[in-house]
Parts: sequence; C-alpha cells; structure tokens
Amino acid sequence: MQKPIFFSLVSFFLLLLISCDPLVDDPDVTIFKDGKGTVGAKGGIISVEDSNSQLNGVKIEIPEGALSSDIEISIHEVGNEFLLKEAEPDAFWIRMEPSGAKFEKPVKIGIPYGNKNPEEITMWWSDGIDKGGEVPFMEIDANKKMYYAGLDHFTYFGLTGIFGGASTQLVKDSRDDKYYLARKVGTQWWFMNDAAFNVPGSRVYNDVDSMANKYGRLYNWQMSKQACPSGWRLPSKTDFQNLELEMGMTEGEVLKMDGIRTNANVIGNLTIMGITNYLQGSYDDDSGYDGFGYYTGYWTSTESYNNFAWSYSVFKATWFFVPFEDTRKEGFNSVKCMK
Repeated sequence: MQKPIFFSLVSFFLLLLISCDPLVDDPDVTIFKDGKGTVGAKGGIISVEDSNSQLNGVKIEIPEGALSSDIEISIHEVGNEFLLKEAEPDAFWIRMEPSGAKFEKPVKIGIPYGNKNPEEITMWWSDGIDKGGEVPFMEIDANKKMYYAGLDHFTYFGLTGIFGGASTQLVKDSRDDKYYLARKVGTQWWFMNDAAFNVPGSRVYNDVDSMANKYGRLYNWQMSKQACPSGWRLPSKTDFQNLELEMGMTEGEVLKMDGIRTNANVIGNLTIMGITNYLQGSYDDDSGYDGFGYYTGYWTSTESYNNFAWSYSVFKATWFFVPFEDTRKEGFNSVKCMK
C-alpha cells in the first residue's frame, strides 16, 4: 500500500519527538544485542543480532525520559497459534515484554521486511486476543530493509500485508470493542474467527468463559440473530452454498445428498477461512456440551420446518463434511458472520 505523504498529527509529532533524540548517535546509550536487557530513564537500544534467530535485525530504540524506572525488556517470537499469524502464515510477528508496559515518550521499533515490498505492508499491534490497530509509520531504510514505526506500549507487533489489500479487513464490533478478521470471497465478506458477542444466555464450551476469546460463543437460533455486529448478518443456507462454490466446489458437490466432501483444495480453502479452525462442538439441554475439537455447527438464518433451522456442520475426524442438518432451534451452535 502507498504510504501517505501527510501523516496524522499524532504520527507527525511522534516522528518529530523520536527524530529529535537520535539514540544511535549517543555513545552513552546502553545497547543490548541479544534481545533483552534492563532499560531505565536514560533509555537504550535492544536488538537481536543473531543470524540463526528468526528475530535477527529486530530493534527497539527507547529515548531518554520514556521510562521513569528500570524495567527488563525482551523480544520474543510469535507462533501459529496467534490469530493474525494463522491468517497470514508468512507474516513477521513478534511479542514485546513486559506486555502492557507504557512509555512517556514514543519508542521506535524496527522490523526487517526481507523480500516483501515495503509499500505493500503495514505494522500492526494486537493484544493477542481481540484488539489491535495500525502502528504509526515512521520510515523505511531500503539499504537495511528495515520498516520503522513508533509505539507507546508493548504487546504483539508485526509486519502484515493482509490489511493493505482489498481482500481482508479488521472489523470492530462497537458493542464490546472486539476485533474480527474478515476475508472477501467472491462478492461476500466472511468472518474468519467465530462470533463472540455475549448475547444474554449464550454459552462457551464447558462454561470456561475465557475460551470465547479464541473459539467464540455458542448461541441458540434466536440468539444467533443478535451475534453479529452492525452491518454483518447471520448467513443463509444459500450463502454457505455460494461460499463453497467460490471455494472451488462444483454445483454437484455442493448439492450432494450425503454431504461428504472429498475435494482437498476446497477443504484447504475452508481451513484458510477459519471454518475448520474453531471446532467448539455444540450444546443442548439433554446431552450438555459435546464435540469440542471434533465438530461444530454454524447456524444459518434459513428455517426448515416447525422448530428447526438449517445448520452447516463441519466434522474434523476424517475431514469430511455434512454441510446441512436440520437442527432444533433450542440447541446451541457457533456463528460465522458475513455480509
């Protein structure tokens, strides 16, 4: 993406503050080269200079006065369990500790961008659960292939291209400030992670509320219509069928009566969409919670008859799918929002 010529006022003053305090040229500044060190009011530089490390080249420049007391700072790798890493496996993400540390002056962070086009990437922060945002861009060092941005706190940081294109976006639910990653497939937009808005009466597997951060919540059919944020909705049965067509299925495969899916490419595409990533199972009053890690059902807005509606069911054991089932509306399933 093309970087703007004019920064916001926040970005401008952030850049001005850091450029007025060139740590690299100050011989009194302490430099730590192994990715960790204790930094205090005088500031310092922490970098990783190890060609065998995935973090090689990462640098943090903390100006004098940014901290009022000594803290031990460290840089860590981020694995594929991280949502944004799942969505873009080759993205470069790091975690800064202590998480949540705040600075009285902006801190400069540099991450090597390697073979990526620096005009097509941005730096983003995330709290690792459900919040995030773009980090104010500062400069690009084309010689060292470094992307620099300014930050005021520590958490997860990464270079990503998924927000710069027209096929992926980060969506904020204004009701609870939770973020969702959405991807465009054909003419539709779909959430990659499952809805987690706490509709009164909704559930989380085994009543472990913290699991909602990754797996979302379970809703009965009436609740499911309240799960999606403004501008997004519960998919219909036809919406799921159109998604499968866009994923590469033929019309004959989509309409198979037994529902078994054997198209490996389609299964891979559904995994990229997050449809096979968050198998929370289901809940009903008779059998309780069941199926965690094995299957999940996604509600559709399409009623079938009497007290039943269609759900799109995903089974992981042998990677086959029984896409549509008549499900009692009182049962609890997951929700995948779309528009």
